[in-house]
Amino acid sequence: MLLIVLAALWLFPIAAFKNPGTNDALYLADLQLPLLLVGFVGLIVAIVRAGQQRAAMCIALGVFLIGASAAMLLGLVVFGNTRNDRYLPLLFLPPLLVSPGFLLLVVGRVIRGSRGELLRAAAYGLVAAIAVAVWILVRGPRDWLLAPYGFDVVLLILIVGAALAMRRPQAHG
Repeated sequence: MLLIVLAALWLFPIAAFKNPGTNDALYLADLQLPLLLVGFVGLIVAIVRAGQQRAAMCIALGVFLIGASAAMLLGLVVFGNTRNDRYLPLLFLPPLLVSPGFLLLVVGRVIRGSRGELLRAAAYGLVAAIAVAVWILVRGPRDWLLAPYGFDVVLLILIVGAALAMRRPQAHG
């Protein structure tokens, strides 16, 4: 199911904006911050409801948010241009992601869990962050400058974060 959602998200800009103009759908760029706010509220709810998996969820999401932040900065370094305001989300969104990421890592360590499960959770978060980096780099500067101006990346971060939050640890033995 996740792969279908991600494929639809990849095709969204192509289908919705066949011949985008320079300033088409700027409202989507304006929705990035409110969408992240909704995601953070969902994150808090997921952590509160996580039960025994709370520590692993915090670690996975913390690593993911820090990695997604790094992925955006990588995009800025590889193809961004700080003189073009359409690349600004690559600059101003990382601090908004990295701060809760570090907080989640601290909370995950304070709560404590089995070392093996925390390491697996961190690995899942890292793989998810690498997927975001690949997404950003493959989309590249041309797609970033056209509608939806990184809105798809914010949606990607929320979808992958939700998938990490819903992941249930498997019994190992």
